[in-house]
Amino acid sequence: MLDEVRACVEAKINSVETYLDVPAGGLDSFKAELMAFAEPFSNATAFETAFAQSPLNQQFMGFYTKFPPKPYTMTAEDKAFVRQTTKEMFEENKSQIVQDALADAADAAMLEAKSAARTARRQAMIEAGVFDDYTRASNKVDDVKILAGLFRKKK
Repeated sequence: MLDEVRACVEAKINSVETYLDVPAGGLDSFKAELMAFAEPFSNATAFETAFAQSPLNQQFMGFYTKFPPKPYTMTAEDKAFVRQTTKEMFEENKSQIVQDALADAADAAMLEAKSAARTARRQAMIEAGVFDDYTRASNKVDDVKILAGLFRKKK
């Protein structure tokens, strides 16, 4: 087998073994089939093109749903990279982040104010003894809207 084709085969096998928790011997038959499949190809492009159309590709892709990912603990370098990347992202987008946070706060305050006003109106109606009448009238209006919608001509 040519080195460039062997590199493609090894990359596929290594990706599964590196990232997925495969039981011992779980890839043995796939490895053998893949090696036999790759043997006649004269270059990596021809191998990859044929592999993409073969049932082996479906089997290969199926490993990613069949086997769980291996647990991964971040190293200090990984954590530092993530921290630096996060800082850069926040720095690049800080004005949008602030705008979004302010908009969310304003929306929350508006909803709270509307809810408080609705509660106060409901309480005033209960104290005035008209809440039941209001509820009945409101329900009748809703019923009329529903009936009107049923009889409306459809275009």
